Amino acid sequence: EMLAVSVLLGYGRGTLAPDVILCVVDATNLDRNLYLATQIIDVGRPVVIALSMVDLAQKQGIHLHIARLEKRLGIPFVPVQAARRQGLDQLRVALRNAVHKPVLVPRPVTFPQAFTDEVTELTQALTENNRQAEGHADYSAQPIQPTLPRLLVERLLIDAGGMIERDLTRERGEWIRIQTQAARQRLADGGIPLPHMEVDSRYEWIAQIVQEAQEAGETTPPFQQNRQTWSAQLDHIVTHKVWGLIVFLAVMGITFQSIFSWALPLMDGIDGVFSAIGTWVSGTLSEGPLQSLIVDGIIGGVGAVIVFVPQIAMLFG
Repeated sequence: EMLAVSVLLGYGRGTLAPDVILCVVDATNLDRNLYLATQIIDVGRPVVIALSMVDLAQKQGIHLHIARLEKRLGIPFVPVQAARRQGLDQLRVALRNAVHKPVLVPRPVTFPQAFTDEVTELTQALTENNRQAEGHADYSAQPIQPTLPRLLVERLLIDAGGMIERDLTRERGEWIRIQTQAARQRLADGGIPLPHMEVDSRYEWIAQIVQEAQEAGETTPPFQQNRQTWSAQLDHIVTHKVWGLIVFLAVMGITFQSIFSWALPLMDGIDGVFSAIGTWVSGTLSEGPLQSLIVDGIIGGVGAVIVFVPQIAMLFG
């Protein structure tokens, strides 16, 4: 995760921050996918969202108003179907526009003021300490310039015992751990426990966005709203605590039966073919090293491997 963050922030020797970030979002699972999207927007780089699975979402009765999503987030949403190569040209245009005409949108999710104040205070402390600090943290291949980005200070508070806290403590001293723990405790005493604060804030905002986008979409007939896809119905069976176990035992029984019983006729047939070839070659060639090489080495060796093909095919099929 920190490697990805380092690339997005442009940390590391010879690493430049990306001109634009392409984020792929699943339309059938919009709320969970938007969680990561909001974190990516927080990085402060231009973002383009490729909205995939739109056709499957429509089959499930989910209709999204893309213009409403674009207006609320301030970034382009491009519906794509990569398997059918639909929407890829529009996606290229959106990426090109984001590079040549970058638009930095404000952070979509706001955190409680108490948390913001703690981040500001800790950022100032790190800035002051940065003037005397030597070296740098492991997640950056160059010294922190000139202060730790506010995004990482937030992660320092939210991710207790995370990589940022460990690296900064090793580089700057134990005072960082003490200060962050004290800040977390003050927030918890004030009714803002971490990391639940981030999860609740982001999902509360996402719930509003998803509701607005779906309300603005097409009206879906009641029967279509209740319709489940074949895969969803199958998932409901195979993940059931009772029927799922029965299905699992049945599938494993069929698998072992096919490997050790149904494959035997094919294996015997292959073995018989190679044995017949070996017998014919033995009768054709005179005894000696050449006959042994062809019969025992080539024919016998290849046959010993090929004979297991039916079992392997049934296992992986």
